[in-house]
Amino acid sequence: MKRIVTTLLSLILLGIQATAQLSNAQIMKIKEDADDGKGLWIKLFEESRTKANKGDLIALRKANEEYLNQNVSKLGRMYAEGDGRELITAVKNYLTIEKQFVKSVMIPAESLSPEDADGYEQLNKKISEFVQKERAFEIDIHNALRSSPEPMNLSQPEADDAPDTATDEADAPTEVKSNSRKKQTLPHENYSEKKSRKKKNKNNPEGEEE
Repeated sequence: MKRIVTTLLSLILLGIQATAQLSNAQIMKIKEDADDGKGLWIKLFEESRTKANKGDLIALRKANEEYLNQNVSKLGRMYAEGDGRELITAVKNYLTIEKQFVKSVMIPAESLSPEDADGYEQLNKKISEFVQKERAFEIDIHNALRSSPEPMNLSQPEADDAPDTATDEADAPTEVKSNSRKKQTLPHENYSEKKSRKKKNKNNPEGEEE
């Protein structure tokens, strides 16, 4: 119930307050953190052939997915509220491609068996194809950064600037939806926190104090 009330209050605030502007460096940091989360997932994927349990892949995929949704929504709101920097559009389009990576690569990987050599080969091929595709978007980001002046009256975002749920349509990057606002964590931080909690519960199943 408390979570529902908090969400409703956040939605009301979102309706009457503009999204905090981000500097160019902060927008680039969103892209870099998304790359870090995907890089960690690829490392786990390469190790998954020797593990029967795909729990780590699933947890990290969900963390990456949530992070991408939050920031596609955030950048979409900034643009809709009048911030017309090309960098916003370029990074938002890049994150949309990363959402396609989640659907085309991360999710199918969760159902692969270690003996499925062809399946691993096909997904590795898709990973390489996405790397090639991303290069064109990274060029767009580089060019947009050079032509995007910092916004006037730039204010630092709130410390508890919250995640927002974006539209799930990768081919419609301009459609965004707002959700709750809470402290945002990076994909690999979210994954590491869940993994640490799981390990602690396993070592102390009865909740005994150490």
